[in-house]
Amino acid sequence: MAVWSMLDNPAARLSTVDMRVDYLRPGKQEKLIAASHVVRLGARLGWADVRLYHPGRENELVATARAVYTIKIPKHARTDG
Repeated sequence: MAVWSMLDNPAARLSTVDMRVDYLRPGKQEKLIAASHVVRLGARLGWADVRLYHPGRENELVATARAVYTIKIPKHARTDG
């Protein structure tokens, strides 16, 4: 979602190229927060980091992830002609 939200074209579609998840500790049966950050956004690829934690415990990560996505703009939705 972080990569998709950075794109200028709402018709853009993403597909996962690679994703790594590191599980650091058990999650509790309560709300979890996923905070993501776009590391790099190119014309065809986007990279994002994600941190998963319980509210108020940002320093006690449940999991971290890094993902790479292919960015595809449908031909009918391109603005470059």
